[in-house]
Amino acid sequence: MKRFIPWFFLALLLCPLPCRALEAELESTLEGVLASYDLGAWQESYSQLPQEIRELWGYGDVRSLIAGYALGEEQADGGLLTGLWRQGLAAVAASMKSLGAILAITLICGLLEAILGRGQNGVKEMANFLCYGVCVMILSAMMAGQLSLAAQAVGDICGLLEALTPLLVALLAAVGATSSAGMVQPVFVLLSGTVAKAVQEGLLPAVMSAGVLQIVGALTGQERIGRLSAAIKSFVKWAMGGLTTIFLGIMTIRGMSAGGVDSLSFRTMKYTLDKSLPLVGGVVAGSLDSVRGCTILIKNAAGIAAVLLGLGMVLTPLLQLGGMSLALRLTGALCAQVSDGRMPRMLDGLADICRYMFGCVGLVTLMYVLTMGLVAALGSGV
Repeated sequence: MKRFIPWFFLALLLCPLPCRALEAELESTLEGVLASYDLGAWQESYSQLPQEIRELWGYGDVRSLIAGYALGEEQADGGLLTGLWRQGLAAVAASMKSLGAILAITLICGLLEAILGRGQNGVKEMANFLCYGVCVMILSAMMAGQLSLAAQAVGDICGLLEALTPLLVALLAAVGATSSAGMVQPVFVLLSGTVAKAVQEGLLPAVMSAGVLQIVGALTGQERIGRLSAAIKSFVKWAMGGLTTIFLGIMTIRGMSAGGVDSLSFRTMKYTLDKSLPLVGGVVAGSLDSVRGCTILIKNAAGIAAVLLGLGMVLTPLLQLGGMSLALRLTGALCAQVSDGRMPRMLDGLADICRYMFGCVGLVTLMYVLTMGLVAALGSGV
């Protein structure tokens, strides 16, 4: 029995060698399959991301990003949360800095109120009118910038989806999911051509009009204007819920129907190869499984890379919209200490408008992420 102990330990030492050889062979096969696809559009989209966003993902180019996730070597770690926290704080600080003029003007109004006292109401009204007029101009310009930022983010998601579609469809077809490849194209068109356009050309302008009414209602104190603004915001909320339900329903039904057809088609092809080619049919079918397995890894990694690309494009706009909403809330709380209720009501209402813009961009982003998840799921269980 003792004679076998040295051989046992020698076998343990040599066990990692076949594993390393298999890992090197898998890496070589993955690189060969990945090299056969054109990633020019992906790299162009990845290069457009800000440098700080690419540092969060941990890769210098999109090819290494896909290869890394295909091999399970993702670089993102705890520094991702730290980077997001740092960028979020920077967005809030930048928004507070831009709102400093509003706070200064409100302080001037409070000082004039204290200096003039209860007399000279006409002078106070004139001073308040001028101060609020300047604040309205500043806030209107800021909200127009936020609207442009949200609309640009939605447009960037649509452009990215159009750039990524050819490779994703080709990868689905390469793993034998031909029905799924034909199914996802209408889903992509539905997202970029219908849902995103409805958000960009319908919901976002409606939110901005509610913001205008919010400003007018807060300054004039007329309740009916505030009710109209609330009605528009309620319509936007229900429209967002309706779009989400319709899109998810269509995506689920199409995905369920295509998966069964792909499974039957691939198994039929394997059986035909195995039985129609004497002697080598089983070898060809086994090689097909090997190449298909590598392509599935690349397809799933490409889906993850597509998600990271989309999140990288909308991360900065979302942080800026969220930072502006929080900054408006904080500014409103500070203004409430030195002014009447009109300025805090206006700032709180505009904070809600930024939150609705954030929701519109987040809605399109969520649908994009779910679509990429569907692409990663289709064909994997064929």
